[in-house]
Amino acid sequence: MSEKRRYIWLDIIKILACFFVIINHSHTRLFDAAGYSLGLVTFDAVFFSICKIAVPLFVMATGFLSLQKEVSFKKTLLRIVRILVPLILVSAYYLHKHMLELKFLMK
Repeated sequence: MSEKRRYIWLDIIKILACFFVIINHSHTRLFDAAGYSLGLVTFDAVFFSICKIAVPLFVMATGFLSLQKEVSFKKTLLRIVRILVPLILVSAYYLHKHMLELKFLMK
C-alpha cells in the first residue's frame, strides 16, 4: 500500500480558509455590533476583501492534491457528471420555484 504524504502547510492554508469562510458569513453582525466609524468601516472593507480568498484557497488546495494522482479521463468525466447532474436539478428546481413566486408577486 502506498503511503500518503501529509502537507502541514496545506493543512494550515485550509484552516485559514475555514476561518475566512466563517468571517465572510458573519462579519456584518460583528461590525454592526461595534457601531460605525470611518476607521472601522475602512478596516471592515479591507478585512472582508482579504477574506474573500477563502474559496479560491480551497480550490487551489484541492487542485494541488489532485495533481499528485494519476486519474483516467473516464473517472474524471464520471466525477464531473456526478457533480453537474445534482447541480442542474437543484438549480432548475430553485429557478422554477422562484419564477412561480415572481409571477405570483406580479399579479
